[in-house]
Amino acid sequence: DDEDGYFLGARVLTYQLLHSPVTGTNLSLPFVVLVTPDVAARKTARLRADGATVVQVPRVENGWIKAADPRWRDVMTKLRLWELTQYEKVCFVDADTLVTGRLDEVFWDEGTVLRHTRPEGGKGQGGEREEHPDEGSLPRNYMFAAHVDSWGYEHVWPPPLDVEYFNVGFFCFRPDREVFEYYQRVAGLEGRFDPGMPEQNLLNYAHRRGGAMPWARLWEGWNVNWPTEKDYRRGVHSFHAKYW
Repeated sequence: DDEDGYFLGARVLTYQLLHSPVTGTNLSLPFVVLVTPDVAARKTARLRADGATVVQVPRVENGWIKAADPRWRDVMTKLRLWELTQYEKVCFVDADTLVTGRLDEVFWDEGTVLRHTRPEGGKGQGGEREEHPDEGSLPRNYMFAAHVDSWGYEHVWPPPLDVEYFNVGFFCFRPDREVFEYYQRVAGLEGRFDPGMPEQNLLNYAHRRGGAMPWARLWEGWNVNWPTEKDYRRGVHSFHAKYW
């Protein structure tokens, strides 16, 4: 188990988000860990003993999707998060994240308000209306907020406002089975998005700026990927990087 970086990362997050006097919740918020059926029982027991709420979910099958890295074979199962409808809002944090500041107030970030799906649907790059009847119906409301992808250690700060692409190592959303079913339909359409980074590119497609459910932007101080010491000095609250 000591060789499983993601398991250790989940344990560290459990401590940081629930128990740490510096970064732990002041609101008694639960920390929910999703696991697939092949995760060893001893690991789920350990996470529960640490204080995490462990939920086993079935895998989302990849079908035509071939991830660029074998480590990402189960990332499409991240979509199961939208089935957690017992929660009004969820902030997802990848297991390879180090928390440096309390995250409670992310749930009041202005990006996390409920939004109406655009009734006219999406628009293409030339302004023409997009027609995707094969994707089925869209929910009336949704909430999805994230931050832009840094793409490297020499990233610009603050991130530019005109960036279209977001990272899914940290994001906020409202669970909704209708949204989950929409994602599933899109995932079944071969070639609709680049499968290299499967769930990230699917979500970037589903919540593209010109689409019917555009993503909202979180305050840049909640999280950064490709973090540096400069980001720590800037007061960023969590770092998305493999520190093992």
